[in-house]
Amino acid sequence: MPEFIINALLAGTLLAIIGGPLGCFVVWRRMAYFGAAIAHSGLLGVALALLTGSLLLDAADNSNDPGYRLGSTLVNDPWPAVLIVSLLLAMGLLILQRRHLLASDTLLGIVAHGSLAVGLLIVASMASLQVDIMSYLFGDILAVGDADIIMLAVPGIAVLALLVGNWRPLLAATVNADIAAAEGINIRRTELLFVLMLACVVALGIRLVGVLLIVSMLIIPPATARRLTNTPVHMAIAASVISVLDVWAGLAACWYFNLPAGPTIVTVSMLLFIAVMLLPEQK
Repeated sequence: MPEFIINALLAGTLLAIIGGPLGCFVVWRRMAYFGAAIAHSGLLGVALALLTGSLLLDAADNSNDPGYRLGSTLVNDPWPAVLIVSLLLAMGLLILQRRHLLASDTLLGIVAHGSLAVGLLIVASMASLQVDIMSYLFGDILAVGDADIIMLAVPGIAVLALLVGNWRPLLAATVNADIAAAEGINIRRTELLFVLMLACVVALGIRLVGVLLIVSMLIIPPATARRLTNTPVHMAIAASVISVLDVWAGLAACWYFNLPAGPTIVTVSMLLFIAVMLLPEQK
């Protein structure tokens, strides 16, 4: 098996294992649109990294200039900037939602589409760089290398550990925030922790399946698992298993039929969801 397929399987499996239980909370809390807003801001992070890197390269005197090295790093690897922008935007959205300045769906719609539009404009204006915008919109999991897997694994495992360690307060706050607060759970801290974990996983997943498809990987497997399970823990485990199967089957179809990887994985996930929904309901 080619090395790039093995790397894609490893990266996709890791994202699926993390995204399964986290996606359950997205479904339970009805925060799919929140995730989409963060995902769309990922392109803005890419654009800002590329723009800053391009300006630093133009201003540098030679290749030994620190500005040149930083600019080269930003142009060749904008994903740390995507993570930073996603985390900042997630915190900003949470603060604005708490102030109730606008209805949540209106605020999220403005941020999601506004950041995507601004990111596209910045990328389109950089004539000095040849930017493959499709790889950012739909991902390029087959281009994942060993360094990318490490960059995905370290924060990904940290998010999974935080999720497992805070499972009870997260679940209690999701079921009934008032009762959870009465039990001594810090609701604001729990919400902030969840939002930051979501932003981190979305930013990491953009590298694999792109800005437009990452949220689907977080919500379709849990929605499929919801029909097959009857407890939160079972649903979280089933969501991870289903997501892993989606990744493997999608990559197999991509390999044998020469299809784009990201859209193929999401299409397989959608087909499995439809198949499960057609099953008779359990009594």
